[in-house]
Amino acid sequence: MDKDAEKILIHDLRNPLAAIIGSAELFNDGLLGDLTAEQRDQIRIIRTAGRMLSDIISDLQDIRGLEDGDLKPVLADVPVSDLLKELKWTGDFAEKEGKKLEINTGRTERVLADKGILARVLSALIINALKQESSGDKTLLRIDEDKEFVKISIVGSGDGVPGELVPKLFDKNFKTENPGLKTKAGPGLGFYFCKLAVLAHGGKIEAESGRGKGLTVTIHLPKQRK
Repeated sequence: MDKDAEKILIHDLRNPLAAIIGSAELFNDGLLGDLTAEQRDQIRIIRTAGRMLSDIISDLQDIRGLEDGDLKPVLADVPVSDLLKELKWTGDFAEKEGKKLEINTGRTERVLADKGILARVLSALIINALKQESSGDKTLLRIDEDKEFVKISIVGSGDGVPGELVPKLFDKNFKTENPGLKTKAGPGLGFYFCKLAVLAHGGKIEAESGRGKGLTVTIHLPKQRK
């Protein structure tokens, strides 16, 4: 598909999706009347699914720009508290699935990043980790730093990935029937977008796992502009 056709398709997908998410927000905010507990749960499912689909569409659009070098992250000193607000919906997803998302930011207060892009990177990694877990399992989002880098880790407690597959996780066309991945098609373009986005920030991304050890993905972001 050429660039122009791709732009048209993405535009056509965004409009109805925005209407779906907007309507769900109106119900959630109580602007269209009171809801039962069951109705609120269903609205939350719609909002979460809409957010996931919106991020996928954005990833498809931005992968092209990152590959071509046309998309450059707009770096700013982002308060970690603001970043966590962008990730709140992943906690809703965890709760709906009967799983846990634990967040530990340590003493890190700010991160040099494009907030929108980084939030999508972390959302993709968190949701993937949660999908690999069983009910009651925990995913940890941990943020710490040294003199040069802010280090953000997503630590899963699922079955993990065989060591020989770990280096392939961020490849564009990676697919697997690995029994250690509950999502049998693999992490998909989301992980590839994560790699491109982190590299565009001047950082690096790495994964560590082994069968039965869970998957840990760690992002290193420079504390100063390069």
